[in-house]
Amino acid sequence: MKGLVKFFLILGAVIFFLFAVYTFLISVNILNLKESQKVLSLWMENIAQLNAGLIGGILALLSLLISAAIFYASLKEKIIKREIAFGNPLGEVKVSLAAISEFVRRLGDQIDEVKEIKPRVVVGKKGLEIYNKIILFSDSNIPEASDRVQTIVKRYVQDVLGIQEVQEVKVFVEKIIPREANTGNV
Repeated sequence: MKGLVKFFLILGAVIFFLFAVYTFLISVNILNLKESQKVLSLWMENIAQLNAGLIGGILALLSLLISAAIFYASLKEKIIKREIAFGNPLGEVKVSLAAISEFVRRLGDQIDEVKEIKPRVVVGKKGLEIYNKIILFSDSNIPEASDRVQTIVKRYVQDVLGIQEVQEVKVFVEKIIPREANTGNV
């Protein structure tokens, strides 16, 4: 796929370059506008003698492929990082975002007000961004519980995992549920 994308990017760039040169040559009167219009009209008459539908379809498909290739290449530039690296005296350390996410999920078990935590960890421009969807118990104070989740997650990620670049820890309260009472039946 990479070769096809490069081909269409180069083809598109060449077409745009030739159009720019053509426009420039007309604007500085190196090419006569009327003569170039005659050449273009003769060329179009010759093309019209061919199957116009087939040529139109090919041109439409070519335009579609070029635009799709440019769109794909622009998305490809934003490669999603799946790990974060930091220096250590003995060398570089890489921690996968999945490992950080699992670590944060397990932290939720240690927070009394939280029934469940679903973290999503991404690498931002200035460091980690940790987005947490949480399910709280109904007897929790939401602002205090949210603050506690943010503080604990940030502190543990920095202290235990050694990742100092925690840019932000966001909390989204997804549900508030009643706490299940232990009935003592075993």
